[in-house]
Amino acid sequence: MLKIMLKKLILTIFLLCVQIVFAQNNFSIDKEKIRRLVKSASELEYTNWSQAQILIDKADRIATQSNDKELQAWFHADAATIYYDRDIFDVSLKYSMEAYYFK
Repeated sequence: MLKIMLKKLILTIFLLCVQIVFAQNNFSIDKEKIRRLVKSASELEYTNWSQAQILIDKADRIATQSNDKELQAWFHADAATIYYDRDIFDVSLKYSMEAYYFK
């Protein structure tokens, strides 16, 4: 009886560890996607603004779907900087306030 309980306990601990590893890996993947999208948007902000906005919207969707407050704060701060550089202050302020909310 003790062996069975011990095996169940070990299996449960193993499954919890696997879930934690996959959750961290998913965060890393989402952060990398968002980082690439924001970097591309930043490079296009003066040459192709409509494409830059599309990339920011994609990054926003990924950040929102991740349900990770740190990732969302990081994205919103970067998006605020891009809009600030384009002198679109109302949108920049909105993203800055959202970044503050998530921190």
